Amino acid sequence: MKFADYKILYLLWILIPMAVLFFWDESCRKKCLGRFAKSRTLLLLTDCVSSKRRKMIKTLEWFSILLILIALARPLLGKGEERVQRKGMDVVIAVDTSASMLAEDFLPNRLQKAKQELVDLLEQMAGNRVGLIAFSGDVATLCPLTFDVAALKIYLEILDIELIGHQGTAIGKVIKQALTLFDQGKSSGKAIILLTDGEDQETGPLEAALKAHDKGIHIYTIGIGALSPEPIPVFDESGKRVGHKRNLKGEVILTKLNEGILQEIAGKTGGKYFRATSGGMEIKEIFKEVNRLERGELGEAVVTQYEERFQGPLLMAIFLIILCDLIGERKGSFRQVKNEWLKRRVA
Repeated sequence: MKFADYKILYLLWILIPMAVLFFWDESCRKKCLGRFAKSRTLLLLTDCVSSKRRKMIKTLEWFSILLILIALARPLLGKGEERVQRKGMDVVIAVDTSASMLAEDFLPNRLQKAKQELVDLLEQMAGNRVGLIAFSGDVATLCPLTFDVAALKIYLEILDIELIGHQGTAIGKVIKQALTLFDQGKSSGKAIILLTDGEDQETGPLEAALKAHDKGIHIYTIGIGALSPEPIPVFDESGKRVGHKRNLKGEVILTKLNEGILQEIAGKTGGKYFRATSGGMEIKEIFKEVNRLERGELGEAVVTQYEERFQGPLLMAIFLIILCDLIGERKGSFRQVKNEWLKRRVA
């Protein structure tokens, strides 16, 4: 069984403190009655009240709350399966995992900011085929084009500067690798989204961008970093900072966002450049741009049709609430109610 709004079920935890409060209230109630009268007198005074019924009513009330929450979560039952043609776009996302992505102009660093942008991007891309590539001095395809956006999020956990041994930033290589992931026989819109600080190591990014343009593929770039130079921290095996990255002369290496190359790459393919911000508003803007691309048929899918079945648990909850009122806490109260109902029927 599935639920249309499963988050409502988290409220079921409220039943635990309710049970604790009930037993605490029962304990306090007995203590108060004990102060009011002696045991013998108390038995005579409370003889008409049934503690078993009181507990039964409370249990039924809990069950009614449980059923109401299930009804609010809107349970779904499969009605049948239907084959539909999926329409969407093919998008390859490439994220920079070079050492410069450890710069802290975004907190805690550029790479973590890129991961955050990736999560937001993947949520926006649901319904389209998405692939994922990591790159630094070399390129690694983490996942080919797939509809399973949830599975792609698993790869975010392994994104690290140690993922690819060869350091550097090979933007030209990653564009060429991304082109191989697209199925040229599909008529759907195709796009590459690059998340990087733009410090390319002369790998021909503009030439690669022209090849993408010739194949009708748009490139959208997101610049991660600040325009002012930042040092690159170095950490030991335990994760403790031990200084900053230095060149052979012993000078601290500084890194900054190279917007120029990213703007040129996007411009040559009819795409657009965005600079990453702390609020992440650029994700909505980039999705608007990508969403304008042509949607084509991406294959057939089997879709399960569901029907809401909240009526059952809701009716059961109403029945239990009415039953609680009929039972009552007093001994014989249910019989009295029944007799009154029968008298009315006879009259």
